[in-house]
Amino acid sequence: MLVSHRHHAPFGDVRLELDRVLTPTWIARRVRLSGVTQDEHLTKGLGRGTASERYRLKIMLSGRLEATVGDRSFDLGPGDFLLMPRIAECLTRGGDDETLELDWEPGAAIANGAVPSVEQGRLGAATAVAVKRMTDALRAERSVTVLPLSSREDGPCFARTMPVALAALAAEGLPLEPRGATLDLLAHDADEQRLLDAIDETLMRLGEGPAAVELETRLGWSRRTVSRRTALFHARYGLSGVGSRHWRAVRDFYRVLVGTIVASSPLVSTKLLARVLGYASPHALCHAFANAGLPSPAAFGRAARRGGATR
Repeated sequence: MLVSHRHHAPFGDVRLELDRVLTPTWIARRVRLSGVTQDEHLTKGLGRGTASERYRLKIMLSGRLEATVGDRSFDLGPGDFLLMPRIAECLTRGGDDETLELDWEPGAAIANGAVPSVEQGRLGAATAVAVKRMTDALRAERSVTVLPLSSREDGPCFARTMPVALAALAAEGLPLEPRGATLDLLAHDADEQRLLDAIDETLMRLGEGPAAVELETRLGWSRRTVSRRTALFHARYGLSGVGSRHWRAVRDFYRVLVGTIVASSPLVSTKLLARVLGYASPHALCHAFANAGLPSPAAFGRAARRGGATR
Protein backbone atom coordinates (compact mmCIF):
# COMPACT_ATOMS: atom_id res chain seq x y z
CA MET A 1 0.00 0.00 0.00
CA LEU A 2 0.99 3.62 -0.45
CA VAL A 3 0.28 6.37 2.07
CA SER A 4 -0.70 9.91 1.11
CA HIS A 5 -1.38 13.02 3.21
CA ARG A 6 -2.36 16.46 1.93
CA HIS A 7 -3.37 19.10 4.47
CA HIS A 8 -4.13 22.73 3.64
CA ALA A 9 -4.81 25.49 6.19
CA PRO A 10 -4.48 28.63 4.06
CA PHE A 11 -6.13 31.21 6.34
CA GLY A 12 -8.61 31.72 9.17
CA ASP A 13 -10.69 28.67 10.00
CA VAL A 14 -10.37 27.27 6.48
CA ARG A 15 -8.92 23.77 6.46
CA LEU A 16 -8.76 20.90 3.97
CA GLU A 17 -7.41 17.49 4.96
CA LEU A 18 -6.96 14.46 2.72
CA ASP A 19 -5.43 11.24 4.06
CA ARG A 20 -5.29 8.19 1.78
CA VAL A 21 -4.11 4.63 1.60
CA LEU A 22 -3.81 3.45 -2.00
CA THR A 23 -3.61 -0.05 -3.45
CA PRO A 24 -4.18 -1.17 -7.06
CA THR A 25 -7.74 -2.29 -6.25
CA TRP A 26 -8.65 -0.29 -3.12
CA ILE A 27 -8.46 3.31 -1.97
CA ALA A 28 -9.35 4.39 1.56
CA ARG A 29 -9.73 8.13 1.91
CA ARG A 30 -10.45 10.43 4.84
CA VAL A 31 -11.64 13.91 3.87
CA ARG A 32 -12.21 16.76 6.29
CA LEU A 33 -13.45 20.23 5.30
CA SER A 34 -13.67 23.19 7.66
CA GLY A 35 -14.91 26.69 6.85
CA VAL A 36 -15.63 25.82 3.21
CA THR A 37 -18.21 24.14 0.99
CA GLN A 38 -17.62 21.58 -1.76
CA ASP A 39 -20.45 21.31 -4.28
CA GLU A 40 -19.79 18.70 -6.98
CA HIS A 41 -22.89 19.82 -8.89
CA LEU A 42 -20.90 22.93 -9.85
CA THR A 43 -17.74 21.08 -10.93
CA LYS A 44 -18.99 18.24 -13.13
CA GLY A 45 -16.60 19.24 -15.92
CA LEU A 46 -13.51 18.85 -13.76
CA GLY A 47 -13.52 15.06 -13.86
CA ARG A 48 -13.17 12.73 -10.91
CA GLY A 49 -10.20 11.89 -8.75
CA THR A 50 -10.80 8.14 -9.00
CA ALA A 51 -11.76 5.90 -11.91
CA SER A 52 -15.49 6.47 -12.39
CA GLU A 53 -16.36 2.78 -12.78
CA ARG A 54 -15.25 2.02 -9.23
CA TYR A 55 -17.68 1.38 -6.41
CA ARG A 56 -17.73 3.65 -3.36
CA LEU A 57 -18.85 3.40 0.24
CA LYS A 58 -19.10 6.85 1.83
CA ILE A 59 -19.37 7.00 5.62
CA MET A 60 -20.17 10.22 7.48
CA LEU A 61 -17.93 10.77 10.50
CA SER A 62 -19.17 14.27 11.36
CA GLY A 63 -21.26 17.04 9.85
CA ARG A 64 -23.91 16.58 7.17
CA LEU A 65 -23.78 15.86 3.44
CA GLU A 66 -26.32 16.02 0.62
CA ALA A 67 -25.85 13.38 -2.08
CA THR A 68 -27.58 12.88 -5.42
CA VAL A 69 -27.43 9.59 -7.34
CA GLY A 70 -29.40 9.81 -10.56
CA ASP A 71 -32.85 11.08 -9.59
CA ARG A 72 -32.49 10.04 -5.94
CA SER A 73 -31.44 12.37 -3.12
CA PHE A 74 -29.91 11.44 0.23
CA ASP A 75 -29.26 13.41 3.41
CA LEU A 76 -26.40 11.93 5.42
CA GLY A 77 -25.46 12.66 9.03
CA PRO A 78 -22.90 11.22 11.47
CA GLY A 79 -22.95 7.41 11.39
CA ASP A 80 -24.81 7.22 8.08
CA PHE A 81 -23.38 5.52 5.00
CA LEU A 82 -24.12 5.54 1.28
CA LEU A 83 -23.14 2.63 -0.96
CA MET A 84 -22.98 3.40 -4.68
CA PRO A 85 -22.08 1.13 -7.60
CA ARG A 86 -20.60 3.88 -9.79
CA ILE A 87 -18.79 6.92 -8.47
CA ALA A 88 -19.59 8.90 -11.61
CA GLU A 89 -23.31 8.78 -10.85
CA CYS A 90 -22.99 10.45 -7.43
CA LEU A 91 -22.72 14.19 -6.75
CA THR A 92 -22.39 15.60 -3.25
CA ARG A 93 -22.60 18.92 -1.47
CA GLY A 94 -21.14 19.42 1.98
CA GLY A 95 -18.92 21.51 4.20
CA ASP A 96 -17.64 21.52 7.77
CA ASP A 97 -17.76 17.74 7.64
CA GLU A 98 -15.54 14.67 7.82
CA THR A 99 -16.08 11.57 5.70
CA LEU A 100 -14.45 8.20 5.12
CA GLU A 101 -14.58 6.86 1.57
CA LEU A 102 -13.74 3.34 0.42
CA ASP A 103 -13.36 2.91 -3.34
CA TRP A 104 -12.75 -0.46 -4.99
CA GLU A 105 -12.56 -2.02 -8.41
CA PRO A 106 -15.59 -3.94 -9.70
CA GLY A 107 -15.11 -7.59 -8.77
CA ALA A 108 -12.56 -6.88 -6.04
CA ALA A 109 -13.54 -7.60 -2.44
CA ILE A 110 -17.18 -8.21 -3.35
CA ALA A 111 -18.77 -11.02 -1.40
CA ASN A 112 -20.05 -13.83 -3.63
CA GLY A 113 -19.59 -11.65 -6.71
CA ALA A 114 -22.59 -9.55 -5.69
CA VAL A 115 -23.07 -6.27 -7.52
CA PRO A 116 -24.02 -3.54 -5.04
CA SER A 117 -26.97 -1.26 -5.58
CA VAL A 118 -27.39 2.26 -4.24
CA GLU A 119 -28.13 1.90 -0.55
CA GLN A 120 -28.34 4.25 2.41
CA GLY A 121 -28.02 2.98 5.96
CA ARG A 122 -26.69 3.62 9.42
CA LEU A 123 -23.77 1.93 11.16
CA GLY A 124 -24.34 -0.17 14.24
CA ALA A 125 -22.51 0.83 17.42
CA ALA A 126 -19.79 -1.85 17.16
CA THR A 127 -19.22 -1.13 13.47
CA ALA A 128 -18.93 2.60 14.17
CA VAL A 129 -16.17 1.87 16.71
CA ALA A 130 -14.28 -0.32 14.20
CA VAL A 131 -14.60 2.34 11.49
CA LYS A 132 -13.33 5.03 13.88
CA ARG A 133 -10.27 2.91 14.73
CA MET A 134 -9.55 2.46 11.03
CA THR A 135 -9.98 6.19 10.40
CA ASP A 136 -7.63 7.06 13.28
CA ALA A 137 -5.06 4.62 11.88
CA LEU A 138 -5.42 6.14 8.41
CA ARG A 139 -4.86 9.63 9.78
CA ALA A 140 -1.81 8.50 11.78
CA GLU A 141 -0.22 6.24 9.14
CA ARG A 142 3.22 7.56 8.26
CA SER A 143 5.12 4.64 6.77
CA VAL A 144 4.87 2.19 3.89
CA THR A 145 6.22 -0.50 6.20
CA VAL A 146 3.23 -2.72 6.90
CA LEU A 147 3.33 -4.81 10.07
CA PRO A 148 2.15 -8.43 9.89
CA LEU A 149 -1.57 -8.69 10.47
CA SER A 150 -0.90 -10.97 13.44
CA SER A 151 1.20 -8.31 15.18
CA ARG A 152 0.12 -7.55 18.75
CA GLU A 153 1.96 -4.22 18.85
CA ASP A 154 -0.07 -1.39 20.33
CA GLY A 155 -0.97 1.77 18.43
CA PRO A 156 -2.93 2.36 15.24
CA CYS A 157 -1.94 0.30 12.22
CA PHE A 158 -4.05 0.50 9.11
CA ALA A 159 -3.19 -3.02 7.97
CA ARG A 160 -4.74 -4.38 11.18
CA THR A 161 -7.71 -2.06 11.55
CA MET A 162 -9.00 -2.09 7.96
CA PRO A 163 -9.85 -5.84 7.80
CA VAL A 164 -11.61 -5.58 11.17
CA ALA A 165 -13.68 -2.63 9.98
CA LEU A 166 -14.53 -4.33 6.69
CA ALA A 167 -15.59 -7.48 8.54
CA ALA A 168 -17.88 -5.39 10.74
CA LEU A 169 -19.38 -3.68 7.68
CA ALA A 170 -19.87 -7.05 5.98
CA ALA A 171 -21.61 -8.36 9.09
CA GLU A 172 -24.17 -5.58 8.67
CA GLY A 173 -25.03 -6.88 5.21
CA LEU A 174 -22.79 -4.75 3.00
CA PRO A 175 -21.34 -6.80 0.11
CA LEU A 176 -17.68 -6.55 1.16
CA GLU A 177 -15.08 -9.29 1.37
CA PRO A 178 -12.34 -8.31 3.86
CA ARG A 179 -9.85 -10.92 2.62
CA GLY A 180 -9.95 -9.42 -0.86
CA ALA A 181 -8.72 -6.10 0.50
CA THR A 182 -6.14 -7.46 2.92
CA LEU A 183 -3.83 -8.92 0.29
CA ASP A 184 -3.17 -5.52 -1.29
CA LEU A 185 -2.04 -4.04 2.02
CA LEU A 186 1.00 -6.29 2.29
CA ALA A 187 3.00 -4.93 -0.63
CA HIS A 188 4.44 -1.53 -1.44
CA ASP A 189 6.80 0.09 -3.90
CA ALA A 190 9.43 2.38 -2.38
CA ASP A 191 9.96 4.33 -5.62
CA GLU A 192 6.23 4.96 -6.02
CA GLN A 193 6.00 6.08 -2.39
CA ARG A 194 8.89 8.49 -2.96
CA LEU A 195 7.08 9.95 -5.97
CA LEU A 196 3.82 10.25 -4.03
CA ASP A 197 5.56 11.89 -1.06
CA ALA A 198 7.12 14.45 -3.41
CA ILE A 199 3.78 15.14 -5.11
CA ASP A 200 2.01 15.56 -1.76
CA GLU A 201 4.69 17.89 -0.42
CA THR A 202 4.67 19.99 -3.58
CA LEU A 203 0.89 20.30 -3.74
CA MET A 204 0.73 21.33 -0.09
CA ARG A 205 3.17 24.19 -0.80
CA LEU A 206 1.61 25.63 -3.93
CA GLY A 207 1.91 29.21 -2.75
CA GLU A 208 5.64 29.02 -2.07
CA GLY A 209 7.03 28.79 -5.58
CA PRO A 210 6.94 27.14 -9.02
CA ALA A 211 5.57 23.71 -8.11
CA ALA A 212 6.77 21.85 -11.19
CA VAL A 213 10.38 22.90 -10.72
CA GLU A 214 10.24 22.04 -7.01
CA LEU A 215 9.05 18.51 -7.75
CA GLU A 216 11.64 17.87 -10.43
CA THR A 217 14.42 19.29 -8.29
CA ARG A 218 13.33 17.33 -5.24
CA LEU A 219 13.34 14.03 -7.12
CA GLY A 220 16.34 14.75 -9.32
CA TRP A 221 14.38 13.70 -12.42
CA SER A 222 13.88 15.39 -15.75
CA ARG A 223 10.55 16.92 -16.72
CA ARG A 224 9.87 14.01 -19.08
CA THR A 225 10.68 11.41 -16.41
CA VAL A 226 8.42 13.12 -13.87
CA SER A 227 5.50 13.11 -16.31
CA ARG A 228 6.10 9.51 -17.40
CA ARG A 229 6.31 8.15 -13.87
CA THR A 230 3.31 10.21 -12.77
CA ALA A 231 1.23 8.79 -15.62
CA LEU A 232 2.28 5.23 -14.72
CA PHE A 233 1.43 5.88 -11.07
CA HIS A 234 -2.03 7.19 -11.97
CA ALA A 235 -2.70 4.22 -14.24
CA ARG A 236 -1.59 1.64 -11.66
CA TYR A 237 -3.79 3.03 -8.88
CA GLY A 238 -6.82 3.89 -10.98
CA LEU A 239 -6.52 7.64 -10.41
CA SER A 240 -8.20 9.66 -13.13
CA GLY A 241 -9.54 13.14 -13.69
CA VAL A 242 -8.32 15.95 -15.89
CA GLY A 243 -4.59 15.95 -16.51
CA SER A 244 -3.51 12.56 -15.21
CA ARG A 245 -0.94 12.04 -17.97
CA HIS A 246 1.50 14.88 -17.29
CA TRP A 247 2.77 16.31 -14.02
CA ARG A 248 2.05 19.95 -14.84
CA ALA A 249 -1.51 19.06 -15.85
CA VAL A 250 -1.95 17.13 -12.59
CA ARG A 251 -0.72 20.15 -10.65
CA ASP A 252 -2.97 22.58 -12.53
CA PHE A 253 -6.03 20.33 -12.14
CA TYR A 254 -5.40 20.07 -8.41
CA ARG A 255 -4.95 23.84 -8.07
CA VAL A 256 -8.30 24.51 -9.72
CA LEU A 257 -10.03 21.78 -7.70
CA VAL A 258 -8.71 23.14 -4.39
CA GLY A 259 -9.56 26.62 -5.64
CA THR A 260 -13.22 25.71 -6.12
CA ILE A 261 -13.36 24.58 -2.49
CA VAL A 262 -11.44 27.46 -0.91
CA ALA A 263 -13.32 30.03 -3.01
CA SER A 264 -16.49 29.13 -1.09
CA SER A 265 -15.13 30.75 2.07
CA PRO A 266 -16.60 34.22 2.67
CA LEU A 267 -13.16 35.25 3.94
CA VAL A 268 -11.39 34.73 0.62
CA SER A 269 -10.69 37.26 -2.10
CA THR A 270 -9.55 36.40 -5.61
CA LYS A 271 -6.19 38.01 -4.85
CA LEU A 272 -5.67 35.94 -1.71
CA LEU A 273 -6.83 32.75 -3.42
CA ALA A 274 -4.39 33.31 -6.30
CA ARG A 275 -1.52 33.68 -3.84
CA VAL A 276 -2.51 30.57 -1.86
CA LEU A 277 -2.66 28.47 -5.04
CA GLY A 278 0.62 29.79 -6.45
CA TYR A 279 -0.72 31.79 -9.39
CA ALA A 280 1.25 34.80 -10.60
CA SER A 281 -1.79 37.08 -10.44
CA PRO A 282 -5.56 37.10 -9.92
CA HIS A 283 -5.90 37.30 -13.69
CA ALA A 284 -3.95 34.04 -14.07
CA LEU A 285 -6.30 32.36 -11.59
CA CYS A 286 -9.39 33.62 -13.43
CA HIS A 287 -7.88 32.36 -16.68
CA ALA A 288 -7.36 28.89 -15.15
CA PHE A 289 -10.99 28.81 -13.98
CA ALA A 290 -12.19 29.87 -17.43
CA ASN A 291 -10.11 27.16 -19.11
CA ALA A 292 -11.86 24.62 -16.86
CA GLY A 293 -15.27 25.90 -17.96
CA LEU A 294 -15.91 27.69 -14.65
CA PRO A 295 -16.99 31.27 -13.94
CA SER A 296 -14.76 33.66 -12.04
CA PRO A 297 -13.63 32.50 -8.58
CA ALA A 298 -15.77 35.19 -6.95
CA ALA A 299 -18.91 34.11 -8.84
CA PHE A 300 -18.16 30.46 -8.18
CA GLY A 301 -17.71 31.11 -4.47
CA ARG A 302 -21.05 32.89 -4.22
CA ALA A 303 -22.80 30.02 -6.01
CA ALA A 304 -21.16 27.42 -3.76
CA ARG A 305 -22.26 29.26 -0.62
CA ARG A 306 -25.88 29.54 -1.72
CA GLY A 307 -26.05 26.12 -3.41
CA GLY A 308 -27.26 27.53 -6.71
CA ALA A 309 -26.19 27.82 -10.33
CA THR A 310 -23.02 29.71 -11.23
CA ARG A 311 -24.57 31.62 -14.10
